[in-house]
Amino acid sequence: MSTPLKIILVCDDKERSMSIAGILDGFADIHVAGKYNLDNSYSAANFLEVQAICLDLHQTPVKALSTLATLVDRFPKITCWVCAPELEPEIVRTAFRLGAVEFFHAYTMKEEIPQALMRLQNRRPRYQIQPSKKDKRNSSIQTLLVSDGDSIRIKKIEGLLRQRKNLYFMATVPVDEALERMRLMRPRLVWIDLAPEPDRCLPLIESTRDLLPSANVMVSYDHPDPVLVKKAYNLGAADFLDPERWKIDLPAALASMQPEAKGDKTWWSLVRKLLGSS
Repeated sequence: MSTPLKIILVCDDKERSMSIAGILDGFADIHVAGKYNLDNSYSAANFLEVQAICLDLHQTPVKALSTLATLVDRFPKITCWVCAPELEPEIVRTAFRLGAVEFFHAYTMKEEIPQALMRLQNRRPRYQIQPSKKDKRNSSIQTLLVSDGDSIRIKKIEGLLRQRKNLYFMATVPVDEALERMRLMRPRLVWIDLAPEPDRCLPLIESTRDLLPSANVMVSYDHPDPVLVKKAYNLGAADFLDPERWKIDLPAALASMQPEAKGDKTWWSLVRKLLGSS
């Protein structure tokens, strides 16, 4: 980077704050402009005119996630990073849904930051807002399912997609044929089911984003461990859905694609319930 990334650290634990700041200060491409707690993070972000915020979820994850949602809403041009001492799939996914650009495990943060800085230079919006159309009859989102799963699993996902009035289900294609079919069909939404071999399917996320820059890519898997969730979002997935809550999460994910939508606001009402926050 030509000039260091001006960042503030937001953390309610003094000892952890010192530790994380030490990691960030170790990079020539990062300038830590200050350390703040959750309650004064808004004024600090506004006053210091920072480019990024690193927010720690330790101690009070629900409050920290609420702070994240507010920061993303108030300062849409500021990049938000999140870190935590433990990786829990739902917490990781929630942070990305609320607008986090990166999620670091506190103990591997030093190794992860160089890649995060590279991604920041080539950053693309995770959600691609669909163009507004006056003719609502032709406004359905053309959707392609990519899956090597068994027939029962494929039918389950197809049934879910066909139920959505704002989607036009095009077809299901195998992973090996996906890019070729995408070139011909030009879908606006690509659902990549990672089963049964996630590592084989993951590269298709980035390839799809490159081939179809205006398309949204969603992925699904039965047992989303936190590392897999992080990989999918870092490669450009708009969302990571699991079968337990497909019917709940899909409408919110689709709402985030609509004109004038704000994905973080769309998700927050659902997130509070999932995390047990009032």
